Amino acid sequence: MSSSRFYDSRQVNKAYFGKKAADLVDLIALQAAVVYQQRGMVFPVVTSSTLDYLARHDGVSAADVAQALEHPHQLITQRIAGLEKLHLVERHTDPDDGRRLLVRLTPKGRKQAELLEDYIAASTKAVDDLFAEIDSDLSAVIDRAILALKQRPFSDRF
Repeated sequence: MSSSRFYDSRQVNKAYFGKKAADLVDLIALQAAVVYQQRGMVFPVVTSSTLDYLARHDGVSAADVAQALEHPHQLITQRIAGLEKLHLVERHTDPDDGRRLLVRLTPKGRKQAELLEDYIAASTKAVDDLFAEIDSDLSAVIDRAILALKQRPFSDRF
């Protein structure tokens, strides 16, 4: 069996739907990175939601971002560190609580956030076109799958 045919059988195809979903995520991220570069966006695609949240909420902690985006705190801390290396964000001590660090966009970060906002608006049409082409609102399907798995975990389906 050639490797290109491995996932062709119905049983294998369905058993690896999680891998295929991850492949789709990777493909979107790779293709979006090209668009980011064309538009002068210097941050990694995976940090987009973090940058977007910081643009909408000035002076928040990593814990605030993690809770809002429903990501692990450690992941958000890593993403903030990456944005900091790009000089897009800076950390400041919270004047009300010296133990807390607050994250803010730098002027360069604000400009990048504006480019991201333009991308988000433009990507809506691209995504709508894709969904029309495949005759499915994939975003809605994913939301329903997540909800179903939260209500009844995968392990309970065996």
